[in-house]
Amino acid sequence: MTDLEILVEKDKIRDQIFTYCRALDRIDFELGYTIFAEDSEVDYGPTYKGTGRGFIDMMLKMHTKQMLSTHHMMTNILIKLNEDGTKAARRICMQPANTATKQRNRPSP
Repeated sequence: MTDLEILVEKDKIRDQIFTYCRALDRIDFELGYTIFAEDSEVDYGPTYKGTGRGFIDMMLKMHTKQMLSTHHMMTNILIKLNEDGTKAARRICMQPANTATKQRNRPSP
């Protein structure tokens, strides 16, 4: 790959990372589904193992029930491409900020 091709591929990965955050922050299921291939499998450790679409469903349903809004901030993004040309994203630090939780069963002031 040329240097330009490498930069283009890295930028595509970076766009997907930011699209992921935007989908979560906006609670946008359709946008979230565009992040993962239909046959994708993801492993978020003890949080979730299954399809990418299933992860989006789980996270956005949780966001809908528990939060008014969120703001995901991406820092320290380091993207490396594998030597065989396949893509790999690594070392991503994401800090979600829950701006407010929904108030339940509380009287209005």
